[in-house]
Amino acid sequence: MGYRPRVRSAENMIAEIEETYKKYKTRYFYVCDDIFFIDKKRAQKFCKLLLKKKLPVFWSAQTRAEMVDEKTLKMAKKAGCQHIAVGVEVGNPHIRELIKKGNSVDDVRRCAQLLHKVGLRMVAFCIIGLPGEGKKEIEDTVNLVKEIKPYIVYPYFPTPAVGTELAKIVEEKNPEGLAKYRDRNHIDPSAPLTEGMTSKERKKVIKWAVEEFVKINKNSLIIDITRRPMFYWALAQDMNFLKHPKFFLGYIKDYLNI
Repeated sequence: MGYRPRVRSAENMIAEIEETYKKYKTRYFYVCDDIFFIDKKRAQKFCKLLLKKKLPVFWSAQTRAEMVDEKTLKMAKKAGCQHIAVGVEVGNPHIRELIKKGNSVDDVRRCAQLLHKVGLRMVAFCIIGLPGEGKKEIEDTVNLVKEIKPYIVYPYFPTPAVGTELAKIVEEKNPEGLAKYRDRNHIDPSAPLTEGMTSKERKKVIKWAVEEFVKINKNSLIIDITRRPMFYWALAQDMNFLKHPKFFLGYIKDYLNI
């Protein structure tokens, strides 16, 4: 894989958005780049070019918590950005160190404050069931999410890929090694890596955490639809809602983690 990323230029990205809109009338785009905001000049140029094109489109992006700044976020908002997805991961400082996250809980708080300040929605990605996590550590994650007030939160479960440090930890502590995780994925809560809890306790706390996140999603979406009707209408059109209403409603159901 290597350690040097190869990024697309702002011009290249805008050209694709323009072509896709003109050819297919697509109005919502997701910039699937974990480090989109690390190069602020590129991110700002992307926003300027999109504004210059005057395309009636919406878009969203991803970021690490420590990579955002107010100037770039304001430009993104002006250029039609709807929300920023942030890798919150966990709320316990010790667990953050164990997984080598590379940023702090305070970075997450600061990121959330900036997003709320400029009027961009925050999507929070969280991980439940990491090695070293117990009931308290999982509660720390839920409490942090409630504090930063994202409009949507996605809980995921760790998946130890072969060759990673996480896989080594699993192999050292679990006699079965990676075998029991081979057919699992990041949305499967049946095989968490938490320690120090019985199976019953583990299932109970994970069920509670997921239910808390679902409450956040349900409460926020109804309010958000009333505040951003044009965005949701564009999303419905992109998904051909009138021809395939069941597909769109299924998407909303998944969106809410119901």
